[in-house]
Amino acid sequence: MAKKKTSKKTKGPNRSDFIRSLPASMPAAEVVKKGAEQGLTFKAGLVYEVRRSDLKRAGRPFGKAGRPRKETSQPKPGDRHWKGLLLTRGAAHEDRLREKEREFVGLVLEIGLGRADGLMHELRNRLASVF
Repeated sequence: MAKKKTSKKTKGPNRSDFIRSLPASMPAAEVVKKGAEQGLTFKAGLVYEVRRSDLKRAGRPFGKAGRPRKETSQPKPGDRHWKGLLLTRGAAHEDRLREKEREFVGLVLEIGLGRADGLMHELRNRLASVF
């Protein structure tokens, strides 16, 4: 018959519970010092990890907002005339793309499919020579 395993429970709170018991505004270095006073040894990284996991469970975003994303990628010095063609990301970008596609289809219908095909062929040749 197999021997039952006994768990090694420590007296008092574990490290994570101890970290959670302190205010989140307390710097990690102070939390480590207070833990050492209680006989718990851990590094500041554990403090950050426990706090981050608590935020994750609560469904809140991590950290501060930071600076906003740029709308467009940075053009290269020789690409000044292509600046309007550089792509952006996000839902707003997808909406703009759909709108541009609708405009494109409207223009094709207006000038005719044959003329639009000729213009696209010329554009492909120009782009091939540039890139």
